[in-house]
Amino acid sequence: MSHTRYNLTIPQDHKDLEILGEELTKRKLRFRTRSKLINGKYKDFPVPQLRGSHAGGEDEYGNYISREGHYINFRYILRWNENEIRDLQQAIYAANKRTETYIFEFDSTSDYEVEYDGDRSWDASFTFYAHTEEDLPF
Repeated sequence: MSHTRYNLTIPQDHKDLEILGEELTKRKLRFRTRSKLINGKYKDFPVPQLRGSHAGGEDEYGNYISREGHYINFRYILRWNENEIRDLQQAIYAANKRTETYIFEFDSTSDYEVEYDGDRSWDASFTFYAHTEEDLPF
């Protein structure tokens, strides 16, 4: 069995990510922003804070295929509704018309979750992949 790995990530400081952030903001989708420590103080930037995602499984031939991507958190959303998901997809479509290097692919959404004992929680998020023209296998 073979293993094929696709790295479909984008650097945190890439201009195309700023474009995606602008398109999400136009649709009033308030994502967790990137913060950076500068001269002892945190400064917020109007771009999404990226987190890494990994998905994988076997194809019809028994080969393992994995994809590295990102997810972006949204603190104010408990459960994604159809309108918000449509807005995410439209933001990605609009961003792809403006980007120069990357083509964004929407993957999925995750609702807010709380661990059974209430000690941990996870913000709602959406997962996506960032392709360059050279790595468009899908």
